[in-house]
Amino acid sequence: VQLGIGLLLLIKALDLVLRGELFLGTPAPDLWWPVVALAVLVWGLGNLPPAWLTPGMLLAVAVAAGFRWIAGSPGDVWADGALVQLRLPGMTWFPSALVLLMVPQLPLTLGNAVYATRDACREFWPERSRTLTSGRLATSIGLSNVLIGLLGGFPVCHGSGGVAAHARFGARTGGATVILGTALIFTAIFGVGGQLLGLIPVPLLGAMLWLSGWALIRLVLQLRRPEEVAVAITVGLVSVCTRNLTLAVGTGWAVGKGLSLPVCKTRLDRVAPRLTGKLWESS
Repeated sequence: VQLGIGLLLLIKALDLVLRGELFLGTPAPDLWWPVVALAVLVWGLGNLPPAWLTPGMLLAVAVAAGFRWIAGSPGDVWADGALVQLRLPGMTWFPSALVLLMVPQLPLTLGNAVYATRDACREFWPERSRTLTSGRLATSIGLSNVLIGLLGGFPVCHGSGGVAAHARFGARTGGATVILGTALIFTAIFGVGGQLLGLIPVPLLGAMLWLSGWALIRLVLQLRRPEEVAVAITVGLVSVCTRNLTLAVGTGWAVGKGLSLPVCKTRLDRVAPRLTGKLWESS
């Protein structure tokens, strides 16, 4: 799942810059401008230590915002909504939501928002994640969405991509989440979210996605058992080809079950040491 999410983040980063925009809603003079900017930012930010990544990113935003204001005040990227109102959903929606939303989303939620997030946290912050369990992650997602649903908001969940982004940009404690949440509340209350997002260069958004995706992909190098490597590669390839993580997780589960059969396991044990040995030596 982490490999699939990481590859999809890389693709999304490329999709952003290939739109040919320097800022959201502002076309670049030529397509190569955002492409070159993405390459420079990925190289520059990628070579910075984690403690300097966030200051470097903020400096890039400040410089770009200055040029943006000189060229002309940006408009809103989206229209800010109204104040939330507490309301109960109608029970007539439940059958459709169960079939069209809940069941298809369940494999992705369990795979990425629960299990992959737990594993990513334990990899990035092993000491702080000792008490983190799948049950706690699932409970926090459920309780949060009950409240969000009553307020008419959009469903949310944890995610290994977000965890990788926090870790890659220097987060070490829960204070990073508190700071980010406070900033989001501030922009929502004062209705400046659209303008602020319009000040962030598209290549910088792409670079952030790229670095976060690469941090997730590197977690695959922690795998040592050949069947685990095979499942990870399967999920990653299906994710890229179909853009459907639910299908990718299901295919990976089927491959894992197939490789656990005695006849497959015997053959895999014979050839895997040579293949995985070369892979890890090259990494």
